[in-house]
Amino acid sequence: MIERYLFLAFISSIVLLSFSCESDPSSPQEEIIPELSVRGLLIANEGNFLQGNASLSYYDFEEGTIYNDVFKNVNGEPIGDVANSIYISDTLAYIVVNNSDKIEVVSTHDFRRVRKINLPPGSSPRHIAISANGQLYVTNLYTDNVSVINPEDGSILLDIPVGVNPDGILIAHSFAYVANSGLGNGNTVSIIDLARNQVIKSIKVGDNPQWIELSSDDQVHVLALTIDRIKLETGNDKENNCKNNTSKPNYYVTHMHKSLNRIIVLY
Repeated sequence: MIERYLFLAFISSIVLLSFSCESDPSSPQEEIIPELSVRGLLIANEGNFLQGNASLSYYDFEEGTIYNDVFKNVNGEPIGDVANSIYISDTLAYIVVNNSDKIEVVSTHDFRRVRKINLPPGSSPRHIAISANGQLYVTNLYTDNVSVINPEDGSILLDIPVGVNPDGILIAHSFAYVANSGLGNGNTVSIIDLARNQVIKSIKVGDNPQWIELSSDDQVHVLALTIDRIKLETGNDKENNCKNNTSKPNYYVTHMHKSLNRIIVLY
């Protein structure tokens, strides 16, 4: 029997931060000075494709104020073309700039650039996760692989082939879980053993998997978007396709047990 849950949307481009800014009304916005006491939101505005007008905004909860273009104001240049996602680690924010084939690493204290990591032209990076040893794992939409990157100098240590058009990625249980969207036609999750940096298993999920998250009970959840609902019986590989008459996509979560052998679809 398939359990049914209310859908919880994942918003990957809005990140909660625990730092503050003191703003002098007479100073320009780039003179934001953090005091590490106020919580806020760091927001990636992806901009228009090929226009190079992506930007970074910060919303200060205490002031009720939003500061736009903080990256450009502080660093003197726009962030690039299509800011796809943000990953926060300690005091660093990793902004994946999809169509600029790069990752901008900025300080969460003042938004100043710490490092720029360039990926091969045409790789189209989407999401990033960081392993326990600090290495960066980046999904590349158009090269069908995950790049493992040295965080100190930004060099690519190796590329791990995965499924078609990888999108979301999660590191948990000593594995990296990669959602292979296939630009709407994919339906697999590649599981990478971080000790060997090799794919050890590919699991079939719903069509167009895009995001992966870890639940509070230590289970992996895959968010897929599809026209058809696909139900997998608990504990086996039986599938039932339930045609939906509406043209709107259904959102559902695939629950993957950490044993890597059990899948349940929640919708």
